[in-house]
Amino acid sequence: MVLFCALGAVILAGLNAFAIRAGDVFKDGAAKVCEYKRNEVRDGGAAPVRGRTTVLFMGNSKILAGPIPEHFDALSGNQTYSYNLALPALPIGPQYFVLKDYLERNPPPQYIITTLSTERGNAPGLFDKYALQGISMPHELAAYARLRKNKAILMNWLFPIRMYKRETLKYGYAMLLDRRSIRRARDMDRRIMRAIERDRGYYYIRDRVAFPGGRLPDDFMPQSGMHRKCEQFDPFEDPFAGMFFNLTRDQGITVMLVEPPVLEKEFAPCPAMPRQYAAILDRYPTVRMAQNGWNRKSFPNRYFSDPTHLNRDGAERYTEAIYKEFLEIQKTGK
Repeated sequence: MVLFCALGAVILAGLNAFAIRAGDVFKDGAAKVCEYKRNEVRDGGAAPVRGRTTVLFMGNSKILAGPIPEHFDALSGNQTYSYNLALPALPIGPQYFVLKDYLERNPPPQYIITTLSTERGNAPGLFDKYALQGISMPHELAAYARLRKNKAILMNWLFPIRMYKRETLKYGYAMLLDRRSIRRARDMDRRIMRAIERDRGYYYIRDRVAFPGGRLPDDFMPQSGMHRKCEQFDPFEDPFAGMFFNLTRDQGITVMLVEPPVLEKEFAPCPAMPRQYAAILDRYPTVRMAQNGWNRKSFPNRYFSDPTHLNRDGAERYTEAIYKEFLEIQKTGK
């Protein structure tokens, strides 16, 4: 029995090691972007420029493909130096830890511009896979295990074969019969990471583009139907929301909340400020919002590359909308 247990442990360890190698090559682009950006922050790649106002963009993939740092800085006459730290598919918990990583190596930024992306449930999903990409150990994993009811992320960390079943099969096939696919995947990764580095964290999500020219057809209709209503929720249902805003308050960082970009056809205008924003603004004087910043940032189909993410033209429009609100926050101090 001892011999069989030891043999089983060796086989499982080998499978997990092989799965990690397979994931390194074939895991999806969003997971690779999460890992690269986390490591880029720890390696000092997001360092500020002396004499310029530091602005960090944070959020999920809508922000990853949203604010363009170079365009934002040009609008400011290069008075700002911005960096896009958005993590695809991830809510505010991992954003809290990427900010902690940033603060360990850099002075606090003057501003963070972010959407409110919280996790109000614990069903296994992308969090349990993507949050492990580039994770800071061991405190970050311990926090997820402690504060999330679902413990799937622990199982994924202990047994990465759970996350990378498909990638493991694909890698095994490639090792035997198609080694060129491994080289192609690595070459694609290098191109993506160079683009992210060049654009200071912004990334136009090309692997999601399914329409000619990266432009959603004008006659495209979202599956969810027309004009979904505003969400209203308690932001502090996600314990990391309080941790994130407490950290920014303690560091003297001004946080500017903005709405993410959405399709005009899919979302109706909000009649008033949603209560999640009011709850945060009431609790944290360092968190601000433009006078009408809670209004939906709606754009026509032609500015989207898929139903969720902006194309480059849309990202420029969204950057300009955010910059106008940033000027308002700067001038009024409210």
